[in-house]
Amino acid sequence: MSESESRLVKENHTIRLLRTRSEWRIVVLVVPLLVASGIGALYWAIGPDSPTARNEFARTVVQILGGGALLTSLYFTARALEVNRQTLELNRQTLQHNFETQQENQRINRETLQLNLKTQEENQQANRDRDVTARFTSAVEQLGSEKLEVCLGAIYALERLSKDSVTDYSTIMELLTAYVRERSRLHKENESEAEWETRRSLPIGIDIQAILTVIRRRGRSFEYGESVGLDLHNSNLTWASLAGANLVGASLAGASLTGASLERAYLDRAKLGGVSLTRAKLGGASLTGAYLAGADLTGADLMWADLTGADLTEAVGLERGQLLLAILSPETKLPPGIEIDLPEAY
Repeated sequence: MSESESRLVKENHTIRLLRTRSEWRIVVLVVPLLVASGIGALYWAIGPDSPTARNEFARTVVQILGGGALLTSLYFTARALEVNRQTLELNRQTLQHNFETQQENQRINRETLQLNLKTQEENQQANRDRDVTARFTSAVEQLGSEKLEVCLGAIYALERLSKDSVTDYSTIMELLTAYVRERSRLHKENESEAEWETRRSLPIGIDIQAILTVIRRRGRSFEYGESVGLDLHNSNLTWASLAGANLVGASLAGASLTGASLERAYLDRAKLGGVSLTRAKLGGASLTGAYLAGADLTGADLMWADLTGADLTEAVGLERGQLLLAILSPETKLPPGIEIDLPEAY
């Protein structure tokens, strides 16, 4: 019931009460006059002149007055009951209206609260997005600094940002791996053979190792939070420390991992074609299904390295003694000239 309807009901009830009071006044005034007039007319018509007739007339008048009083009482009782019924109905409608108004107010309050919470969440998200954008922009600018400490600060700031912002994780990983590929490019323009040999024999820079440490510490991997493997192809990662790193599905084709520490690293299904693993430490590493065709494994430590299903065709520098210490399977593809009795398939 709307506010206007409730007000109309109350006005109608007030009018009915006033009308009832007016009817009562009329009855109180008119009924005695009618009774007196009736008695007078009856007395004039009968004209009792004897005691018996007068007694009979008196009884008749008493009966008329009693009947009139009874009818009047019944009338007023009926009217009172009607007024009470109307009052109760009005009270019921008023309570119903108050209840509906309360329910509507509660609904409006709930919707207002939900809208305020949604607006607050949107504002908080917008503030977080602005903060992430500002932090990302600042870190990218600092990443190109010539000062090592500034560059390292940017790298670790990006690491923190990759954990705080799920949506920016892939972009940050692509940025860091692109930095590694650019700053540790295996072959640079206008570089002589002697310069290249000298640079390849030197350990990687502190900034490059810092990024590799970030990669090693990250909590995601290919197909588990990452849609593509890391791209570090043609990078100079000589003597890099990547022990225990998750490099599943990574592209390291053509890279130099000479002397790199890769113990217990996960290199399953990694693209290692043409990679240099000379004297690399691969003890306990998992290379299940890895592509190692053309890789240089001269002096590489393969003790307990899992080469199940790995492709070693055309790998160079690989000796039979190295493979005897590794885990092989019937699906492992060995280079020509090396014969080993592979375990039978289950």
